Amino acid sequence: MKQFMLLESLQDSNTLMTIGLGQAGTGKSTIAMAYALEDHFNTKRKIHLSKPTSLVGGTKSTFGPVPGDMGEKYAPHIQHFYCILEDILGSKSKNYLDVMKRDGKINFTPIEYARGFTFKNCIFIVDEVQNLTWHELKTISSRMGENSKLILLGDLAQIDRKYSLQDSGIYNMISSDKFKKSSLTSCIYLTEQYRSPLATLIADIDDDKRTRENKSKGTVRKRNTSNTKTV
Repeated sequence: MKQFMLLESLQDSNTLMTIGLGQAGTGKSTIAMAYALEDHFNTKRKIHLSKPTSLVGGTKSTFGPVPGDMGEKYAPHIQHFYCILEDILGSKSKNYLDVMKRDGKINFTPIEYARGFTFKNCIFIVDEVQNLTWHELKTISSRMGENSKLILLGDLAQIDRKYSLQDSGIYNMISSDKFKKSSLTSCIYLTEQYRSPLATLIADIDDDKRTRENKSKGTVRKRNTSNTKTV
């Protein structure tokens, strides 16, 4: 099973960066969160969670105009992490998360504020990485310190920002020969959809739409439907 291959990559201590790509509903975020929690229980490594602040439709959100402190401004962007944690931990997840946040065991880290930090002894998960430029992806990836694992999750068919596939940081990452030849990294493509039959249908329709739109350009931004592989 392709999801199992992702979990194997996460559990491999020699793999310092795991990339999980696939359409929504393939379980990328749930598997990564479950792994991070299990790792924390076993090793006490901290958990950092992050995602771009791009909104659906391509608008780049900013923290400035939104009332509240940084946590309140970032809250709408990370709500899906709470939903995933609730699915994993059950009805008492909120109380448990409040304690973890209070004790600094789990942190929600905006990419915009990552510069200057070194993230040691942690699991760092970045979701929706297809919406990061190379500069942004390089900024967060180069901040990983000793005994840390970076997990990058996304779907190249759901780029919201107004740039081409070739401008996406994660596309440039996985296209690099240095990445492909490194023993420190892996990239897993997930294809099985577990959210709902309707979600699968919409993803297939989206593939058809993108194929029609890009056929004349010779470039198709399409979900990878080949067998899961480690690059």
